[in-house]
Amino acid sequence: MVVVMAKLTLLRGAVAAGEGVIRLAPCSASQDPQAEERWLASVSEPHLSYIAVGAKRFALRDAIDALRDWFLGTGAPDWNVLARYCRGQLTLQPLADCETLPAMERLTLAAAGAVTLRHPQAFALFCLHGQGLVNRVAVQHPASLSDGRLMPDELFVTGEAARRGVQVRNSSDRERLVLLQIFGAGTVVAPPTKSPSSAPPTS
Repeated sequence: MVVVMAKLTLLRGAVAAGEGVIRLAPCSASQDPQAEERWLASVSEPHLSYIAVGAKRFALRDAIDALRDWFLGTGAPDWNVLARYCRGQLTLQPLADCETLPAMERLTLAAAGAVTLRHPQAFALFCLHGQGLVNRVAVQHPASLSDGRLMPDELFVTGEAARRGVQVRNSSDRERLVLLQIFGAGTVVAPPTKSPSSAPPTS
């Protein structure tokens, strides 16, 4: 029980530190460590995504089960996601007990651009190009994938943070930032509200 409570405390702390945004560790979909093949924000055995809190890893599915209100919100639909990313393509697959597919949308921000995303449900983000910040959490597309190494390219946005709005900022003044948003099956799949955010003043 002490171990379980310690894990829950770490998860709550990570969610609070990121203002509702938490980092996910890569889950390889291939035996080849050089293959650009991943499962993203997935909760189906054996394709489980993991939350990264420092050097510790917690299965996203287990974290949602233990802290459902924190991650999804009271009364929110289940997070039924099985998403496979392979060589630039994202494939969304239905789970055995779910008749509807997850949904996705591409978001592109110009250099030094910023936007506030609001959505009724939790969603995941995957960086396809560039670098930036989502609330306080850095996101960046790595030049190459290496199995087992923590990538800064995959995030989970909790339901409360999504409803409140998360600020996405492109930290590059030369390159665009491209993100994939992944939404759970059976949720509201309309595009989230996007509100332009002012870039910070330059000195």
